Amino acid sequence: MSCNRNGDPVADLLITNARPYGEEALDLLVRDGVGVEMGSGLSADVEVLDADGAVLLPGFVDLH
Repeated sequence: MSCNRNGDPVADLLITNARPYGEEALDLLVRDGVGVEMGSGLSADVEVLDADGAVLLPGFVDLH
């Protein structure tokens, strides 16, 4: 499960105006911590986070 800025659990989240890998801005719908839909103009009855044009990258895991 994901957490918001306050550390509260958020199962579903719509991230708007994000730039995956620095490309064109789009929206990302996250359900149960997994990205399930990407595109422009997405809407859902979930918490919305405006990325304000920030670059969107996948989570990185350092195994050492």
